[in-house]
Amino acid sequence: MHPNTQTELSYEERVKMRRMLDELDQKQAGGLKEFDLNKPPVPPYAYSEYPFLLYNHQTKQTRAAMNPQQRQQMIASGWSEDPVPVENPEVALTATELMQADEIDRRLKMSKDQLEAEQSAGHMAAMRAEIEELRSLLRQQQDVHAHDAGLNGEITELETAEKSARKRSK
Repeated sequence: MHPNTQTELSYEERVKMRRMLDELDQKQAGGLKEFDLNKPPVPPYAYSEYPFLLYNHQTKQTRAAMNPQQRQQMIASGWSEDPVPVENPEVALTATELMQADEIDRRLKMSKDQLEAEQSAGHMAAMRAEIEELRSLLRQQQDVHAHDAGLNGEITELETAEKSARKRSK
């Protein structure tokens, strides 16, 4: 039944009424927005000149000025807008450390292709040096074997000469 009248609503009227209620529900639900509790909505940043942080270099303190008048008063009484400079103790580097630092700086300024080419060339030079070292070791071993073979030849000659001398003496 219709609330204002005692008449029955037809099927089409009930469907129309339901659609109207659904539309109203959707409009009202549009005001409610869901959000992740782990990432709540953040209001947009709005720049504000104050509070303005001022620095006292003698006492190494900081204090915020809340308005332009307070800021001017603090500046007049010795406060500064510049932060207290950080004291970095200078460390003396040895000559070797300076050379290493210069080499690192040089490599950092290279493009990736240049660095890869240099590393590849360095690797190839190291491989060539290792190959030359192995060749010299091989030559030394061959010389030792040749020397041993020469001695072996002399020994066999001496042994045959001894045997022949023994045969003659018999």
